Amino acid sequence: MTIRIQKERLWKGGLLMITLLLLFNLLVILRLSYQDRIFVNEWEYLFNFNNEANLPTYFSTALLLLAALLLGAIGRTVETKVHWYILSGVFLFLAVDELAQIHERFGVVGEWMLDLHGVPKGLFYYAWVIPYGFFTACLAVLMLDFLRTLPLIISRLIILSAVVFLSGAIGMEMISGWHIEKEGLTQFYYVLTTIEELLEMLGVLLFNYTLVLYIEQHLGAVHANWVNIEVGELYLV
Repeated sequence: MTIRIQKERLWKGGLLMITLLLLFNLLVILRLSYQDRIFVNEWEYLFNFNNEANLPTYFSTALLLLAALLLGAIGRTVETKVHWYILSGVFLFLAVDELAQIHERFGVVGEWMLDLHGVPKGLFYYAWVIPYGFFTACLAVLMLDFLRTLPLIISRLIILSAVVFLSGAIGMEMISGWHIEKEGLTQFYYVLTTIEELLEMLGVLLFNYTLVLYIEQHLGAVHANWVNIEVGELYLV
């Protein structure tokens, strides 16, 4: 099977999907249909960024899986493979985590660390950010030398995409946790979670665009076990 990806279509199509999901999510937050409570509940299930196993979740998972696929395919093509494979594994884990909410289970570890040092929750209300933040810092250190080997525009775009993604996944998660502990489940909390998920989707979309740009400029095509990925007009055979 051959997948041919055109980076501009990937970017514009991704932005269009994110915009549509955002608009429907905002309609849910604004509660435009109080008179038809069943209708509102159905929309909340399908489009609320704060819910799981709905359309935004599946779209985010698809973006993460695409990143894992592109990284793994690049790893099979280039001579220095290990960092590409590590990143592919990380994004595959994040895709599974997006669906299965594995990070919630790591909250127990974070809460244990807070209790051990007598630290109030506050920004660490969602305590899973502690082990995940530690792992992210270790991964960043591990990837520093690798980023220096990449073309400057590629490394800068990767760093930018990471900053955007982590600002949502960890930064906004900490702020929304602090808010819900202080104020409870308010409309503003849903605004915070909307910003969080929006940043995550934009960060991964930018990362995927960067990977396709790298393939286009330096590789031309990459190969995985069961799929060939080329750049150009989008088609699937």
